[in-house]
Amino acid sequence: MTRFFFIPALAVVSALLLFSPAQAQVPSAEDLTNFATTLTGLENAAEKTSLSDSEIEVATRQGAELRRRSAQCILAIKSEIDRIKTLIGDTPARTNGGSDANATITELETQLATCQDLALRADAAAGKLETLKNQRQAEKFGTRGRNVIDVLGGAFAATANWNAVWRPIAGIFVFDRPPAALDWVLIISMTVLGIGLGLRLRTERFKGSGFAPAVIGAAGLLAGLTFAYAASPPMVIVIGWRLLAIFCLMLLSASLPRPPAEPDRVRTGWRIGGFLFAVLAGHHLGLAFEDALPIAEVEFVRLIVFVGLFATAIPATRHIRFLPLFERAWKAIRALFLIGFTVALVAELAGYRTFAGFVLFGFAGTLAAIILYSLVARGGDAIISTLNSGDTAWSVRVKQTFGFSPHEPVPGLAWLRLFFEILVFAGFALGVTASWGMSEAGRDVLLKYAIDGFELWGVTLVPGRIIGGLLLFSLLLMASRRVRDIAERRWTVELNIEPGGREALVTLIGYAGIILAVLAGLSWAGFSFDKLALVAGALSVGIGFGLQNVVSNFVSGLILLFEQPIRTGDWISVGTTEGIVKKIRVRATEIQKFDRTEVIVPNADFITSSVTNYTLRNSVGRIFLPIGVAYGSDTGLVRELLTDILRNHPQILTGSGLAPDPSVYFTAFGDSSLTFEIRAYVGDVGKRLSVTSDLHFAIDKAFREHGIEIPFPQSDVHVRDWPAITRSDKE
Repeated sequence: MTRFFFIPALAVVSALLLFSPAQAQVPSAEDLTNFATTLTGLENAAEKTSLSDSEIEVATRQGAELRRRSAQCILAIKSEIDRIKTLIGDTPARTNGGSDANATITELETQLATCQDLALRADAAAGKLETLKNQRQAEKFGTRGRNVIDVLGGAFAATANWNAVWRPIAGIFVFDRPPAALDWVLIISMTVLGIGLGLRLRTERFKGSGFAPAVIGAAGLLAGLTFAYAASPPMVIVIGWRLLAIFCLMLLSASLPRPPAEPDRVRTGWRIGGFLFAVLAGHHLGLAFEDALPIAEVEFVRLIVFVGLFATAIPATRHIRFLPLFERAWKAIRALFLIGFTVALVAELAGYRTFAGFVLFGFAGTLAAIILYSLVARGGDAIISTLNSGDTAWSVRVKQTFGFSPHEPVPGLAWLRLFFEILVFAGFALGVTASWGMSEAGRDVLLKYAIDGFELWGVTLVPGRIIGGLLLFSLLLMASRRVRDIAERRWTVELNIEPGGREALVTLIGYAGIILAVLAGLSWAGFSFDKLALVAGALSVGIGFGLQNVVSNFVSGLILLFEQPIRTGDWISVGTTEGIVKKIRVRATEIQKFDRTEVIVPNADFITSSVTNYTLRNSVGRIFLPIGVAYGSDTGLVRELLTDILRNHPQILTGSGLAPDPSVYFTAFGDSSLTFEIRAYVGDVGKRLSVTSDLHFAIDKAFREHGIEIPFPQSDVHVRDWPAITRSDKE
């Protein structure tokens, strides 16, 4: 029964997707008052030019939060107004009655105007703060600090302060409480389990990556630590999870395309993983040391981070050529990154730290985003392709668990692949924009457009809902295929439905599932079915101009499925095509001719033309076999021999009640022979040719044994006038 878990699993997921998230509550008057008070404080802060960098950052985040809350306020009130209007009907009905409803709508419209005003004020304040932040950053771009010689000299002169360097590092590893005995049991068990899985992973997949067991073991260790310190985990756990993700990506990098040899694969993985580690380590070191050290030590640590990033980024750029997305223009892209990293390092050494940090972390973040995008996209594509093809043991097990045969294509995986690619590319775009300093307010705007949508040519497009609709469509499409297979193999068999009705029912279930998946996906994506009449009108015009044949074939297919003049497995002849019906679809029918070629016949041909069905009611077929014997033969003996041959053949129906008994007729005195005719019925018309061949062999043998001749055609030619032959003709 495990294989049938696929349907309830998809049903649960689909149910979760079908219901949109709960709408934000309509704010009360008190909420709007508090909102306005907070916004006034933000506006006052935005007017000040003496704010510090940290104060500007805090105010910017507050502005982004207020913009988000104002957008939620507007959306909630609009949804509530639309709900009330839907309940009470059209405008005339509302004006003629329902004063309470009118008062509620008026109050909501007043609140909507207030929220819209607050949204405009929040946008203006956030814009001022963003402008101030950009001005400060632009001023710092041209500000020069101490160069590398001064930084190194100051760092070595202040050796007494280096004790403070280790305090943040030690604080990272300090736990809020000592581990208990249960915590140690959990940590050790998870580590042992991880090492065991890692050893298996190494032997099966990553034979050249010796660090696979350590990675999986680290996963168990971090899982145990996370559960043990879920309330207040130290920073080491946070860093550990990110490092684990990096090393897992290093494993993925071992499967990059076209590496020449196994050592190069491992080298590629270490170089890419080392660069990602340097990016992450630099980020965390900056967070840990920025507020804990004096400026001289901070500048020294910053210099070390810059050199480390530069040293790891240069080798990592060499492997851009292995990334499928950039394999054609990798030389130009690598040159651009080399120039950027070099400019950043020179600026840092010269003392232009703000400009250097902007350039270096921009290029480093972009390179990291490119690597992560390529690895994740390639890994996801490989998993989906392998699952669809069933070429590996794990994909076969998964497909068999969900009821699919090993090499059976899984419907909906193409749409699932598209959903995955869109999602990964969206993450890549966010990573690149964040690397180049996009503010939190800017990211909130993008998120707002993704969730709330935007207007395009009078149509509201919501990217988030469109992507969700795509996912829902792919999942329901897979579920519909699974339901159709179960109906074909179990339900229709248990209901004892005849084969023709079974095929019709299964076909209709399949098309109903596809229609349901399309409608559910469109509904989730935000398609308004109120305009379905317009779509139907456009379809009617299209049908009138160019879709007559399509509709005719569709209707004819439905007639064939319900009336069943032909069924799968029938031997039919339509027009010049004769063969066995293999598949009846809504648009066309597939016929396999006796030479094993496949012919696709439009369904309208079966309705508008004559069709010969040799097996409509049963498989009984009749054989006509003419036989000629020489003049002078014993006709009684001929009839007796032919009758015995027919009665002794196992495929000829004799006394069965399904058809008349075989008979032999003396039909004519021919020009060269006495003509007899055999008329008999076979139980399976598909064996008519083989039965005819058997009868021919038996008749030839019996006639030879009894001296009965089968004559060949003879003709007498009478010449009325024969011209005389002269001497000259002879010569």
